[in-house]
Amino acid sequence: METIEWNNNFSVGIDIIDEQHRTLIDLTNDLIIALSENKEKLTLSVFLEALLDYSIYHFDAEEDYASETNSPSLAEHKLMHKAFSDKILEYKARLEMDDQSTAKELLEYLKKWLVEHIQKADRELFDC
Repeated sequence: METIEWNNNFSVGIDIIDEQHRTLIDLTNDLIIALSENKEKLTLSVFLEALLDYSIYHFDAEEDYASETNSPSLAEHKLMHKAFSDKILEYKARLEMDDQSTAKELLEYLKKWLVEHIQKADRELFDC
């Protein structure tokens, strides 16, 4: 599976948020590489945990910034973040149970969600 390449379509015009988005993409790319190299389950779990931890950190920062600017779509955005975190926890549990279809499904979900969320929902949140 191909990694995600950062481009200007991911920029929301706020340096700290853009840096955090780059980090999320880098962490996702690390997971893509680990899965393509058939890393063991424990390694994948560590990568996924790091991605989840950083996502939560980023979501808090993004929501704080949007709150300060009184973004009208903040409540809906928080629900998207919660749904993402819940889904990642679900995938993590499935990976730990050796569900063989999980890895590919997880990567497809991550790539689609990150690209669409950043390029649509985040850009809307920050009025890009």
